[in-house]
Amino acid sequence: MTQRDVTLPLDSAPTSPSPWGTRLAWWAEQLIPRGVGLIFLWAGAGKFWDPTKTHRVFAFDGLPQPLIEPLTVAVWIGEVILGFVLLIGIARRRAVMATILVLFVYSVQLAYLIVADNPPKDCGCVALMAKYASAKQAMVLGLVRNAVMAASLEWVRLRIAGRALSLPGQAEAGAKKEDG
Repeated sequence: MTQRDVTLPLDSAPTSPSPWGTRLAWWAEQLIPRGVGLIFLWAGAGKFWDPTKTHRVFAFDGLPQPLIEPLTVAVWIGEVILGFVLLIGIARRRAVMATILVLFVYSVQLAYLIVADNPPKDCGCVALMAKYASAKQAMVLGLVRNAVMAASLEWVRLRIAGRALSLPGQAEAGAKKEDG
């Protein structure tokens, strides 16, 4: 078993000869939040350019008409901000937790739309694949997509937390650095 160099910053790449698994895990930890950040930027931009899909979902949910427009703006602004924060890597631990929470809320909404009668045909979600035979099939895929992104981000969060706990004396400094 190899010992970690405790002088390395929490987000630096392993520089000593190490197993491929450690280097691969480090790269995955760097790329997963950035990839999810790009997806959130894309989704936020899509809601900015065409807010009608999100309007239909909010109307289907029974929200009062005066709240639909401001909530749609809040959703796309929130997605863009989370996307930028994940992409840049600032306050990474908090950004990952916030994104997992948002993905959970989106997943609950998708689950509701899947079981509802006559839901909107398009929920305004990111369509990463071609059009599907049914809106329900697309929503199920969206639910799976959200679960994969949330699980990946949870893995990153656990690695960040584990590294902060495993480095005595640097745990507080690392937590402050990771949280911005």
